[in-house]
Amino acid sequence: MNMTEIERKLKQLGYDLPKVPMDMKFWARCSRVGKLVFMGTTGPWPILNKTVDGKLRGVIGKDVTVEEAKHTCRLAALSILSGLKNEFGDLDKIDRIVKLEVYLSGMGGSPDPYVEVADAASELFIQLYGDNGRATRTMTPNISDYIAEIDIVASLKD
Repeated sequence: MNMTEIERKLKQLGYDLPKVPMDMKFWARCSRVGKLVFMGTTGPWPILNKTVDGKLRGVIGKDVTVEEAKHTCRLAALSILSGLKNEFGDLDKIDRIVKLEVYLSGMGGSPDPYVEVADAASELFIQLYGDNGRATRTMTPNISDYIAEIDIVASLKD
């Protein structure tokens, strides 16, 4: 099987894509409208992803450090990419990451540590897609106890 350009970049960065379930009972993980792709909220998949000290849940600044949270946020971005690959077979079919929403645990007080954590996902998309990976972004308090979850809107190439 030939490796795509984006998969080559992932390997160079030291990342493997996890296997993520796509078949949800009551909702779609991915929906397409024209050239836009909407990926539902995804965290790091705990079975195949290894986080720092195995931490997937907790409050940033209390249970996990900013560095641990950044690692978990990157893993959530990898899970999103894996879902896109499952759906379209090739990450090179993605033209642009249009919108990125990052859900983080324990948001409150100064936004500085949360911006730094969310930047970890943004940076990964930029490393892979260049300026087309630079999405508009929002950060939202996570109502679950996961450290970081994300969802995206992406556009497909013609």
